[in-house]
Amino acid sequence: MSHEPMVKAEAQLEKEIKELMRRAELLDAQEDGKYGKGKLGSDLPEELRRRQDRLEKIRQARQALEAEAAAAAARDRAKQAGEAEAAAADAAASDADASEQHKLRDKAVKAQEKAEAAKDLAIEKAKEAGLEPQGLEPQAADAMPHRGLAHRVDGSPTAAAQRNFTDPGSHIMKSDGNLLQGYNCQAAVDGDHQVIVAMGVSNQSPDPEHLVPMLERTIANTAQIPRTFIAAG
Repeated sequence: MSHEPMVKAEAQLEKEIKELMRRAELLDAQEDGKYGKGKLGSDLPEELRRRQDRLEKIRQARQALEAEAAAAAARDRAKQAGEAEAAAADAAASDADASEQHKLRDKAVKAQEKAEAAKDLAIEKAKEAGLEPQGLEPQAADAMPHRGLAHRVDGSPTAAAQRNFTDPGSHIMKSDGNLLQGYNCQAAVDGDHQVIVAMGVSNQSPDPEHLVPMLERTIANTAQIPRTFIAAG
């Protein structure tokens, strides 16, 4: 379900629950008048219970989606801060013009401040969702790429951002011209012996971003650098 429909469904359920609660309170008052206060109480109506359960599931999914979007924004900001820091360091090492060095250093400081703010927001959103903050830093070279959930500059999810209730880690991707909810599996095979030397699973649909991580895993597993590495989509 997308973020915007989640918000609308949450608001609608809250409205319906308030109406059911009002009706339940009227019923309680009638029972108190007939039997005496506290003498007979009705169980929570099944209709109300169902709506409360649905509201809780949608609310949890919405909060988890917002936490995932904030984490993606934090990774982007951290990457940008690292690139800005590297550019400032290169300028200093190459004896660049003082004004240029100052400009790049100022840019790096601002990028770092934005990265820290994005990280704080991601931690806050994760706590609201009852989750441990994860994936807030740029990924290692051998880490399989992870989908960057569509998000705005402030770290909030876009209206099109989606979360699957059954398998939140999966992602919608194309396969043979069809759309499916699943994962992208990769394998590196030794060309001479047809032995799998590395594997990986990702929810990132485009294949090109898997090349470097799979190469890094191949080198780590075989302790050798391949002379030829052929990639097939």
